[in-house]
Amino acid sequence: MKTNNESESLELFLSIYLFIKKFFILFLIFIILGIAYGFYKNKTAKNSFNKEILVYSEDISYILIKQFSIVLAKDIDERNSKEISKKMFLDEAICKKIIGTKTDSISQRGKVYALTTFTFSDTIGTSNFAENYKKYLTSSGYIHKILESNREKFTKILEKINQKISELDATNGKLNGNSNSEYIELYSKKVDCEDKLKNKSEIDIVRETNSVEGPRFGRMASCIIYGMIFFVVSLVIGFLIELLGKVRKLEKSRK
Repeated sequence: MKTNNESESLELFLSIYLFIKKFFILFLIFIILGIAYGFYKNKTAKNSFNKEILVYSEDISYILIKQFSIVLAKDIDERNSKEISKKMFLDEAICKKIIGTKTDSISQRGKVYALTTFTFSDTIGTSNFAENYKKYLTSSGYIHKILESNREKFTKILEKINQKISELDATNGKLNGNSNSEYIELYSKKVDCEDKLKNKSEIDIVRETNSVEGPRFGRMASCIIYGMIFFVVSLVIGFLIELLGKVRKLEKSRK
């Protein structure tokens, strides 16, 4: 039994050796081609330029911002620079440089921020890109409805506070100790509400950063990876040639 196993192992090893020997030149050519292609791919790879825009809004949720970014990403994927230019109020030449975008969430201190990354094929030719992105987000009629609804909510709250203050004034509540504390609380709420209405921002640009991204792999790694890929391809080709040869021999023997 042991002898049979050894014989089978030896036969398998011999078959592999003969297969490699037979197609050695093919394997070598493909490996060299793979290394050359990896070298070329790395050398000609262009840097990509990223712009990260971190935004926050109390009125507009991260999910909604992401949905608007998905719509924009579709135009970018379709290379629809005219539509992007229209939506973002940008020069079409700049829009043609945008090759991708994605939006992720970042949670800090109970707040959910939206981080949108734009990838450019060339250096970014505008310093107001974040503002243009903000315009795109806030130019929607749906967003305007949300903002208007929130303004109305704070306006109604302020009206109720003013009404309560007027009622206290009418009953000379200032002379009552309990009413004094109520006055303080009402005026505090009033100031807070007025401040929110006065300084209410649709979307705040928290941060805007630029970065440059080089090739994914180093030159050596690129050569090794593509060399291995091409080697696997040559193995498949060699196997198919060997299989085809055996099929032809089988057909001849049957004849």
